[in-house]
Amino acid sequence: WACAVRPLALAVFFRSWITPFCRLRVEGLEYVSGLTGAVIFMANHRSYLDSAVVAFALPAGTRARLAMAAATDVLYRQYRWAVPIGELALNAFPFPTGVDENIRPGLDTIGHLLDDGWHVLIFPEGRMNRVDGSLQPLKGGAGVLALEMGVPIVPMAILGTEKIMPPDTLVPKCRSEVVVRFGPHVIIGSGESYEHGTQRIQDAIAALLTAT
Repeated sequence: WACAVRPLALAVFFRSWITPFCRLRVEGLEYVSGLTGAVIFMANHRSYLDSAVVAFALPAGTRARLAMAAATDVLYRQYRWAVPIGELALNAFPFPTGVDENIRPGLDTIGHLLDDGWHVLIFPEGRMNRVDGSLQPLKGGAGVLALEMGVPIVPMAILGTEKIMPPDTLVPKCRSEVVVRFGPHVIIGSGESYEHGTQRIQDAIAALLTAT
């Protein structure tokens, strides 16, 4: 039933107020059109607006099979009131990112989702970038996910959301253009280390952020 009502929930809770503030431009859709298997989307993170923008940037069929990893210390602790909205409209699920949190439950959830044919979105920096537009060092879990889950990584760059909704704010401040840019799939081979896999993903996202 949640899948059936999710498009309506997304429109009511997000599209209705995002559209007047966000002029969305999507680049690199050829890298997500016609996906034949589950993938992990990995993107930079500058605003609470990012998750909804990614949903709107994806083709409808891909969006319908997308789950979003949400930091437990943010959505599930700081903004508990928003959990029903996030889970219904964005298909969010808890993912531990704190240094003192056990990441295993989050990895297990992602594994089950991928096995069932769902795509997964994560923000591998582990926390919102509150300083500048450059990419923070990715958490080591990015390489772990890429290697252990055995699915392609689709790198993404999200540019401009911080102008509309600055870090740690929930109210749009202005109308502006937002660019969502998808890149070529990154496939981590079994012979690569977690560290090397993480660096390859970092380089792919960083290149998308600086592309012209």
